[in-house]
Amino acid sequence: MTSFEGRLAVSLRLESPFIETFNSVCRTHQIVKFGVETTRAQEFHNHIRGEQDFSSQFIRYLTDAILIRVDGNRNPMGHQTALVEFKVSDTSIREDSFFNRIRSDYGNGPIPLLQKEDIFDMERDAFRMYRNIAQAGVKVVVVGLQTRRETDDRLRAQYAEHIVVCNEHTPAGGRGSRTPAVNVHFGSFLTAGEFFQRELGVHPSVTDAVIRALE
Repeated sequence: MTSFEGRLAVSLRLESPFIETFNSVCRTHQIVKFGVETTRAQEFHNHIRGEQDFSSQFIRYLTDAILIRVDGNRNPMGHQTALVEFKVSDTSIREDSFFNRIRSDYGNGPIPLLQKEDIFDMERDAFRMYRNIAQAGVKVVVVGLQTRRETDDRLRAQYAEHIVVCNEHTPAGGRGSRTPAVNVHFGSFLTAGEFFQRELGVHPSVTDAVIRALE
């Protein structure tokens, strides 16, 4: 895992084209920027990055954006609004030993863990915060781009509470910040088109346009 600034830069590779394309094509919903980087709070990130109290963690890990239904119709699922977090995973697992360790920790999980490309890594404390928010009844959507997968399979989305965890670990040494990470199963995500249509009532042509913009 890299620094806060580095992780932010990586996420923006997905976030910026996704929001821009989504908002230009979609007539039923709009995505509005949110999160710590949209306020002066980003200037004070270093003062809270090591704090573990709930308030500091909540501010630090505010989601990137909000999705809002704007056409006046109601979503049959009942979700008119959702928080959205954009995550990119492009650090491949090279060592078989590390993959085998993840599989051992995962055990007989609900979805078979068959290949390295099934692994999607996230920052542990951020992921925990999304789940804490979800426990209060707030819908938190994680949009994940797994760059190591095929183009038509690499953009997925899922509610935080439905994402399957494989294991947690702290990276050892290297150039990164040794930020505790969580490896989740990308198979527990739905394709972006399926998720946004089924759960939020977004027409699949919108996510099709987003996928083309990311190619």
